[in-house]
Amino acid sequence: MQILKTIQTKYLALHLLFWTIYLVVQALVYMNFYEFETIKIVAETGAEIIERSGFPDTFWTSLWVQGLELPGKLLAVYLHLWVMIEGFLFRRRFALYLFGLILILLLANVVQAVVMQFLPVPAFMKMPHQAQVLSLTRSLQYIFTCLAVVGFTGALVVLQRYYAEYNRRQEVEKQHIATELQLLKAQIHPHFFFNTLNSLYGLAMEKSEQTPGMILRLSELMNFVLYEAKAKDVPLLREIEIIEDYIALEKVRYGERVQVAVYKTGMIEVWRIPPLLLLPFVENAFKHGVSPEAAQAWLNISISAEAGHLKCVVENSRVGERPSNGNAGLGLENVRRRLELLFPNRHRLSILAEPDSFMVVLELNV
Repeated sequence: MQILKTIQTKYLALHLLFWTIYLVVQALVYMNFYEFETIKIVAETGAEIIERSGFPDTFWTSLWVQGLELPGKLLAVYLHLWVMIEGFLFRRRFALYLFGLILILLLANVVQAVVMQFLPVPAFMKMPHQAQVLSLTRSLQYIFTCLAVVGFTGALVVLQRYYAEYNRRQEVEKQHIATELQLLKAQIHPHFFFNTLNSLYGLAMEKSEQTPGMILRLSELMNFVLYEAKAKDVPLLREIEIIEDYIALEKVRYGERVQVAVYKTGMIEVWRIPPLLLLPFVENAFKHGVSPEAAQAWLNISISAEAGHLKCVVENSRVGERPSNGNAGLGLENVRRRLELLFPNRHRLSILAEPDSFMVVLELNV
């Protein structure tokens, strides 16, 4: 049963501690209500002396009364937690919830009246008159104090449920983001290899002597993409090394027809970035900026790293009509989405297409 599952062993001590503290605090708050006067006669003189009771007598009397009131409060609290909140409040049946709450408070008042009426009281306790205990004023006071503890414990449960639901949604969102990032990486892998294999195919068709060296470089790139890229992040220097290997492969294919310049400044050694974050920009530059028809092509890569700020600029020449900003290739679209997931509100990706050049600017703030 759900109720039995709710009362778990690990929470029993916490519940006992709560009710113990509650009884003590209530006894301290209301102990002045149970002050009483005792008339004593001095035997030698026959004079009457009025003594007013004080602590700890009033505390023990107050604690006893609070203990007598506790069964009704326990009934109200746990009916509210296990029945009203679970069955009505969380299901948004608010009218039935309010009606049930009123019934629970009235039932609790009946229980405490019965306990007060029939439970024996130690003779040394100076209790209020029975009619005062069972009066309408006393009943209303009990209902309001009962409502206070019911509301307090109910608020704790609602907040706990909200916090647990919030954490659950956060975990689901994290899993969703992680899954989407893996899918985006999986799309980059074949996209990257297709481009590189095209270069290798061109050399093989030409029976170039550079083919073995190119295969070796491709093996290094494959090792990075398939294994190292599984990590959450990699050193920026390692990403740059892979970019330079890729450039070397492409320069073997295109020879002197393409001029590539790579500029690195700042704190390159200390930065770490998600793997395959910058490489797609270079792939895109070769794919859309260097064509077999072009006599000359150029590609400039600038990477500057400072404390909390990284900037990467990739600019390439253009020949003829190329995709516009909104359709800059699968690689760029994947990077755009990865940036949205990994660096929300902490990045800026700008794409500028001119008639004779194409530029991508990425800025990260961490």
